This record gives sequence, structure tokens and C-alpha cells, in this order.
Amino acid sequence: MKVGCYCRVSTPEQNLDRQIESTTTYSQSELDVALSELQVYRDKATGTNTSREGYKRLMGDVEAGEVDTVVVHEISRLARSLQDLDRTVSRVMESGATIHSSGMVSHSGMATNNPCTDYRCRCSERSRSGRRE
Repeated sequence: MKVGCYCRVSTPEQNLDRQIESTTTYSQSELDVALSELQVYRDKATGTNTSREGYKRLMGDVEAGEVDTVVVHEISRLARSLQDLDRTVSRVMESGATIHSSGMVSHSGMATNNPCTDYRCRCSERSRSGRRE
């Protein structure tokens, strides 16, 4: 298994440590992957821009078959819009890879294994509550 952990924060002032810890711990405990076998991709940029360096490297490695499992802390780390997320998930799946979220528990408390469904639920809840990220 070739695992790529993708971590993103929106601004240079923010810290990636919590996401790196979450994704690498998940990969080791749930996917049984050694730390030395993980590749961590990092970005400090808005998720509305898919021209992020770490994101581009990750997707290139996925499409080249160098990564077959993508782990994110939350699915919103990959993309902030449903359109970009749908494109990303399609690209990953077309390459034969999978996406895991180390923090994938829906707000209802039930775990879900569908990243798009989880993201749509979160967007819906944010819209109802007036929250914006």
C-alpha cells in the first residue's frame, strides 16, 4: 500500500501539526502502514485554489500510481467547493486509489465511508447555521 497523507491549512500563520499527527496516526493504526512508508503532502493555501503545490504533487503521484491511498484529516482539506471535491474524488477513483478521512465522523455521530456525502452534510449544516470557513 502506498499512502499519501494530505494536509492543508488556509494561511501561512496556521500550523499543520495536528493534521499531520491525525493522518499519520490513522495510517499506522487503521491501514497498518509504517511511518517510513508514508508520504506527507503539505499546503498552506486556500482550498478554493486547486493550483496548490502539495495538491498538484499528490494528484500527480495518484495518477502515476505512486499513491493508492489518500488520507486527509477532514475531506474539506482537499477542496472547499463541491465541484472541486467531486473532480478530485473522480480523479482519485479513476486512478484506482481510495480516500480515507482520519476524522470522518458525521455531525450525527455516525461514521460514514463516503467522503462526498460527508462533505455535503457538513456544507449543508454550515449553510443552515450561517457558518463560513
